[in-house]
Amino acid sequence: MSASLTRHCFLSVYRPIRVSNLEMPSTRSSGKRKLTDFLAPSTPLTTNPRRPKLEAGDSVASTSMPKSNTPCIKAEHTSHRNVHNVPVASKSTHIPGAAPLKKENIKSEHNRPGMDPELQGDGIPRYHYPKLSPEEDEIVMRKYYPAEMSNERVEMYKSGQLQRPIDQLEQALSNTSTARSEIPVNNAVVHWFRGDLRASDNTALHMACERAKSKGVSLIALFLVSPQDYEAHIKSLARVDFILRTLEVLKEDLDNLHIPLWVEVVEDRKNTGKRVMELMEKWNASHIFGNMEYEVDELRRDARIVNMALQKNINFTAVHDSVIAPPGALLTKGTGKPFTVFTPWFKAWVAYLHENLKYLDILPPPTPNPKETRTYYKNLFGCPIPPCPEGKRLDPKEAEYVRSTWPPGEKEALARLQKFLNEKIMDYKDQRDFPSGNGTSVLSVHFAAGTLSSRTAVNMARELLGNGTLNTGNKGITCWISEVGWREFYRSILINFPWVWYVSPCPLIGDLDIYTKYSMTKPFKVEYSNIPVGWA
Repeated sequence: MSASLTRHCFLSVYRPIRVSNLEMPSTRSSGKRKLTDFLAPSTPLTTNPRRPKLEAGDSVASTSMPKSNTPCIKAEHTSHRNVHNVPVASKSTHIPGAAPLKKENIKSEHNRPGMDPELQGDGIPRYHYPKLSPEEDEIVMRKYYPAEMSNERVEMYKSGQLQRPIDQLEQALSNTSTARSEIPVNNAVVHWFRGDLRASDNTALHMACERAKSKGVSLIALFLVSPQDYEAHIKSLARVDFILRTLEVLKEDLDNLHIPLWVEVVEDRKNTGKRVMELMEKWNASHIFGNMEYEVDELRRDARIVNMALQKNINFTAVHDSVIAPPGALLTKGTGKPFTVFTPWFKAWVAYLHENLKYLDILPPPTPNPKETRTYYKNLFGCPIPPCPEGKRLDPKEAEYVRSTWPPGEKEALARLQKFLNEKIMDYKDQRDFPSGNGTSVLSVHFAAGTLSSRTAVNMARELLGNGTLNTGNKGITCWISEVGWREFYRSILINFPWVWYVSPCPLIGDLDIYTKYSMTKPFKVEYSNIPVGWA
């Protein structure tokens, strides 16, 4: 994706849109604006009936809105989500069957007397509007995620009163480091595949292999299919299909090395950690490695598993892999805070990697297991890859197109990368903004599934530059490297400012699935927070 198109998609959540005859006010201001404008709420909000102001922590929370003559927008291509006509949100929108909103029922920062029963233990309001019935809650998709967090809670994150999810995980790893290091290696070492479906240049897989080899035991690979995570994270049908097809290829690649890949469906996402521990005990394995996933859910899950595993005398080690420069390494010189603007971040990223080339080292694939592994873990080698979960299945025509367009696996990713480097990267800067010209790398699916690492991509492009740098030489190559860097910058925003992940309960378009996680309302400055936003 081109820089301009990428930035448009990233920033479009901050722009108002015109929906039918409802025109939203503009949030544009003169002069340059940086991401800190959106990441630093400073004053409390009053309750706004146009958009419910809700707090993270509830499993079900939203608002009832009065009746309206505003038009409905038809959700396109959403038959698998059971999304129907949805009214445009406005001051007078009404959810069918919902009770009228009464002023005395509103829970606001400014009208609650003392400590309200609906407050959390930290004194922060759980929500500001009455909870919905199950039928109403289904409309606003609160199945997995709480409502939008309050500005007070953001300030608690910023002041350090609340730990960021990345800090929770790193603290768990640090506090248990000594105890985990004393756990002996039993019959096997496990690598837990997540968004890293490749054998080469895989940090956790390499560490697991080295640990197993040093003790003369077997390496076992694990992947857990979580239909609820696919639904909660709004993974497309095509992406789920690609993941499962890639597992077939990965299974064959590992099988050639006598490494079994066990794939299992976990229906309840809350039981993921528990099931991992059960499998570890079943296989008599005491060490498990995994690459970090930087979404809020996954960081908190891993922090819990670190402590849960230690109680069972199991060492769970989570490491950085999908980012090249480790989180926390890049801070502004003046304030020592995380970057919020891409250009200075990218300059710092390039300088850091020039000074620390070890972070660009490519790790080899795992070495073969002892042949006895096939006998001892015979049942693991026969593990089938499950079909796509219900609700995430392509119809036959779509499946044929997707599978012919996106062949799965690490080898396909490397072949596509090499073809791009050979044929298109030199002109990338000039051709990337013209979809009809096919001037991009078309590698997003592989970066997303982890069949290609950013390190490998940047390293191969750097070798093509031929001068040992990342930012001088052919402009097509340096521009593409910066686009790979943009992915890492986005992760740094998610890691350092976790509140951007929380959701907005303001339905403006038909496909409400889009708004369950990615509306990113909280980055607005407070003066913009009451302006509903959508995607153009």
